[in-house]
Amino acid sequence: MTLCMGTLRYMAPECMNDSNYGPAVDVWAFGVLLILMFTLRTPLLDDELGPTRLNNQLQGGQSHECIKMPEAGEGVPTAVNRVIHKCLRVMGESRPTFDVVLRMLAEPQSPKRRFDALAVSHSMV
Repeated sequence: MTLCMGTLRYMAPECMNDSNYGPAVDVWAFGVLLILMFTLRTPLLDDELGPTRLNNQLQGGQSHECIKMPEAGEGVPTAVNRVIHKCLRVMGESRPTFDVVLRMLAEPQSPKRRFDALAVSHSMV
């Protein structure tokens, strides 16, 4: 383990409180990037809460109050939304590895889902 540094909006909860961490912090950051790519916002409500309160809520099991997950109308494909929810689990050991994330994203989708995902990606261009 080395010193965990970075931008609060992308930082995994275990980095915020100087806990032991591993590759799961990168999975967290990937989940944040997925939200940013599809919704043009980050999920942490750090501007409203401030770093100390944000960390206290994450560590206290109140993640629903400080993480804004994508909503139905934001255009995130179902498969990607499922990956986001798994990547942004507060406990690092419960997040998937990147091998699992890649398998989830590579799962075949029904033709309707593929069309919906293409429509979303083209509407954002």
